[in-house]
Amino acid sequence: MALSQKQRPVLFDHFSPLVGEDVAEALMAEFPGREGDEYVTKDFLRAELNELLVKVVTILLAAISVATGLILGFG
Repeated sequence: MALSQKQRPVLFDHFSPLVGEDVAEALMAEFPGREGDEYVTKDFLRAELNELLVKVVTILLAAISVATGLILGFG
């Protein structure tokens, strides 16, 4: 979950006196500053890689089919 620009300083100011600035900064680093900065989950990455693999295999099979057709056509 991304934190808004308003939430970040409020949380930092709250936690700094309790745990120190270094720890508070480390904590804030675990929360993305913008929606696009969110971490990728393993499940999302697996799904994307599987989709890519299917596309690559499909392209390779099509290329092999075309090559085989050309070889047999000229043979």
